[in-house]
Amino acid sequence: MKEPASITKPLISVIVVVKNDRGIAQTLKGIKECVFDRPYEVIVVDASDHDILADIKAQNVWVRWEQFPVSNKRTTPQQRNRGLELARGDIIAFIDANCEPSTEWLASIAKTIGSGEDIVCGPVNDLNDKNLVHYDNAQKKAGYVNDCTTINVGLRRSVFESVGNFDERFLFGQDVDFSWRTTDAGFKIYFNPDMAIAHDWGDRKEQIRRAYDYGYARARLFRKHWELHGRQLLRNEPHVWMYPLFILGLPLTLFVPFYPLLVLVPLIKNHSSNPLGLLLHHLVFGWGVIAGLMSRL
Repeated sequence: MKEPASITKPLISVIVVVKNDRGIAQTLKGIKECVFDRPYEVIVVDASDHDILADIKAQNVWVRWEQFPVSNKRTTPQQRNRGLELARGDIIAFIDANCEPSTEWLASIAKTIGSGEDIVCGPVNDLNDKNLVHYDNAQKKAGYVNDCTTINVGLRRSVFESVGNFDERFLFGQDVDFSWRTTDAGFKIYFNPDMAIAHDWGDRKEQIRRAYDYGYARARLFRKHWELHGRQLLRNEPHVWMYPLFILGLPLTLFVPFYPLLVLVPLIKNHSSNPLGLLLHHLVFGWGVIAGLMSRL
């Protein structure tokens, strides 16, 4: 494997943002093991408490490691924007800490962008079977999709020059906001099934916390993009409004005792895919949506 060049301008700049997640060691190992003979660079923007990842940094001297100010607040969009400031490549790729790319990951990004696409994303496979819900796009075959996240994406630098960087008002969901802005601007997002990564979504507690955060972010995304996407979003994502309405309607139990039994509908519908876990995830997600609707953008 050819090591990333330190002098030659890289074709691809891989940006990884991290905060206190030692899973980044496996991510960097996976990137280094990619079969790719073109120059590239890896930029880690680290907002961890001091010394938590010091040993991993020392073991990966080939990585451009940027120490970001430690904060009690989530700084993911700021870290991503800082990574963009540091990147030298014509192609920008994002992957999250605690992800493991396939050996074809970098080559798939370069090949797809080189064929004329502006944005390419790929599948995110689960590293374990303890997940309450699978977050990956339902798309399995190559083709265009409506949006994507930054857990697994590559794009031309010119896309950022056209639509701007990540909206730092979003603690979560800034990547979806960005992808919607790109499609609004006329760019297409191509799904390449060969551009695969695997991800560990964490324990149940972490997944529940993420469900609330994602619900909160989804409500704010709806509010920001309502004028262009409102009706389409309501039609395509019924769980975003059905579960909040169910939660808000729980006082009806005083008059309609069987009201809570409505949860049997999703339980039966999803009987083959961890129905209780999925129901719990969606209910917490619904609480997040309610909180997000009540917040300021």
